[in-house]
Amino acid sequence: MDKIKQHYQLVLILILLVAFAVSVVTRPDNNEVNKYVLETKIDSLNNVITKNQKMREEYELSITLLSDSISELNEQISNNNDKLSSLQNQYAQAMDDISKFNTSDITEFFANRYN
Repeated sequence: MDKIKQHYQLVLILILLVAFAVSVVTRPDNNEVNKYVLETKIDSLNNVITKNQKMREEYELSITLLSDSISELNEQISNNNDKLSSLQNQYAQAMDDISKFNTSDITEFFANRYN
């Protein structure tokens, strides 16, 4: 029975030694772990940079489109201001002409207006 206990203890010790050896041999090296962590961080940062570049391009396109729209609106405003000035000048001229009318001119204007 002592021999069985000795063999049992010897087998148990061998199993423990093999388990210890396997854990030591298969344990990753700190340099490999650090390298993997750094590569993961670099990949993550590259993804963030790529997303930011795409967003920047989209914003720049939006800014360009809005700038073009603003230019078109400014041109329309300028055209409307020109038309308004022309109408104001025509109105002022008409008022000036009307103020020069005498009584006979006014009578003639209304008499001929509905003919």
